[in-house]
Amino acid sequence: RGSPPSGEQRRHHSRCCVFYSLAMELVSARPSTTQGVALCCGAGAIAVSWWVARWCRQPWAPLSAELDILRIFCEEGLRKLLKPCADDGTDQQTFWERWLRVRELRAVLSLERNHQIDLARRKALGEAGWGETTGTHHLRHLPGLVFRGADQEIARQVLAKFASVPRINAEAARLHHECDQTPIVKDLVLVGGGHSHALVLRMLGMEPLPGVRITLVTRDVETPYSGMLPGHVAGLYTRRECHLDLNILARFARVRLVHATATGIDTVKRQVLLGDGRPPIAYDVLSINIGSAPKVQDDSGERGVTPVKPIDGFGARWDEIVARSPTWRGKHRVVVVGGGAAGFELVVTMEARLRKELARQAGGAAAELEVALVTRSGMLPQHSPGVRALSQKVLRERGIVLHTGCDVDRAEGGLLHCKDGKKLPYDDCIWCTQGAPQAWLGLSGLATDAGGFLSVDQQMRCRAASPGMDCGPIFAAGDVASILGHDRPKAGVFAVMAGMVLSINIRATLRGEPLVTYWPQSSFLGLLGLGDGGCIASRGALAIEGAWLWELKDWIDRRWMWDYHGGLPEMETAPGESSASHAVAAAAGGDALALLRHSVMRCGGCGAKVGATTLRQAMARVDVPMQPREASGARVVVGVGDDAAVVELQAAGGGQATSVQTIDFFRSFVGDP
Repeated sequence: RGSPPSGEQRRHHSRCCVFYSLAMELVSARPSTTQGVALCCGAGAIAVSWWVARWCRQPWAPLSAELDILRIFCEEGLRKLLKPCADDGTDQQTFWERWLRVRELRAVLSLERNHQIDLARRKALGEAGWGETTGTHHLRHLPGLVFRGADQEIARQVLAKFASVPRINAEAARLHHECDQTPIVKDLVLVGGGHSHALVLRMLGMEPLPGVRITLVTRDVETPYSGMLPGHVAGLYTRRECHLDLNILARFARVRLVHATATGIDTVKRQVLLGDGRPPIAYDVLSINIGSAPKVQDDSGERGVTPVKPIDGFGARWDEIVARSPTWRGKHRVVVVGGGAAGFELVVTMEARLRKELARQAGGAAAELEVALVTRSGMLPQHSPGVRALSQKVLRERGIVLHTGCDVDRAEGGLLHCKDGKKLPYDDCIWCTQGAPQAWLGLSGLATDAGGFLSVDQQMRCRAASPGMDCGPIFAAGDVASILGHDRPKAGVFAVMAGMVLSINIRATLRGEPLVTYWPQSSFLGLLGLGDGGCIASRGALAIEGAWLWELKDWIDRRWMWDYHGGLPEMETAPGESSASHAVAAAAGGDALALLRHSVMRCGGCGAKVGATTLRQAMARVDVPMQPREASGARVVVGVGDDAAVVELQAAGGGQATSVQTIDFFRSFVGDP
């Protein structure tokens, strides 16, 4: 496909040539029985040696864990291949589909092997073992999954830096020191603190870009990790465990944090518009990762209705519901609207948490809880029939009522009004329908898809709505973006995957380098927590349930969060010189490069006064008298043309007074404009 083959591809080609040559020899030469047996034995020996070498290269979990993995493979893979079951929908699959299911199971068990290796190392090293498990990083499969050709090697290098813990190397420390000494050449603005921007910030902290001022504009300083939010609802995680603190991440990356809501983009002036009367922020490169909003009209004002979107405020709203549960009496009806993966996870985790909270109440005064899930069509439409079968089994076992075919129009007066006239009563309603884009995106001058989400190419770049319009380098990722030709669900896993592409291409744009291409995977692993230690796994045709899957999900989620809390490398102080800033300046143009080459260290002491040369050049352009006029009765005695002077003043009564005057300024105490 135009890209040079990798080492693994060349080895695979060599093995194919060997097997092809042996086969042609058997067909054309008509060998004797002895020769045929010898050739077959030779081919078999080559194949066996190849598999043995491959097995020896891969990491292995402890023996007990490997035996558990083998047991799961036999029970969930081989047995279901030969003897399908109705519970997971394998009885409705063809033999070929069940064979593909076995292949998907192998991919999940590969992650489980990494999990078990990680557990063994942590057991030996203690809590600090997180930093020693870079060989089993949960994103190690990413370069080969969403990149192709030469881009895979670039992604592997980025992942190696991403997993470099616990201390950052001296090169990054030098770049941080250079950032403090380099004039600002370009402005990078990140709008939103979503999952994709979290990785971008971490990479900018580990490999900073001298000459680039980075600004993060975010409505909320604490943003939740969507993968752990159902666990928080179930009471399995604290708020701190499942929320990213963007203050910590911004300080690590030395990013200017602006706590404000973006309300628009001026693509002509290249500015981000902010609410509450705040001044706009100029950008040279812009990236948007703001998630989505409720698709229906805002029902948050209706009593008892709690919208999940925007997700960054749902945790506090859920805590209010839990706090009110001791006051419930009689029958209390909790309804979740939305039959996607988020709606299913929320209804089962809420049921588990609320029953636990009500069981704590003494004297038998607890309310009778009724939980229901309302969907417009079928449940989990973007997952396999097997996942739907397992999820329906869970709902039946929990006593959760499923209402399908109910297109809810509005919530009013404690009733859900469906378009077919059906009415469903509720006391608490959780609104978890498909999200919609922010309203201002449609007015930004950027191209959008049919749903109003930003339309991006495979480099994650936005396009102008008008063909002749130049909107500049603008990127978008996460729920707010839709990739042309690759329609995928609005799921957090794609935001995480896109984060690496976004980080590479933002850096390449600032440095004037080629961009990489993102190939979103068609099959992705979905782990649906059940709130009671159980979990359902969905990947392609695969659908399985088990407690070990919850432990795998917990490891993946905690590992991801650790990368942005305890896994942030400690900063060294190793000043030195580097030409990294020249790359940014060269991409900005010749004037910027000339400014950088002739710049000298700017004094930051004594109140950060302006240097003499800079002050003299600035004052030369100002049309003001250098000294007081004689008629004013004042005369400069000392300090003509300086920023401090001794001035003799003529008093009104004829006397004289001496005044010492100085002009100075201080650096901004905060970076927020």
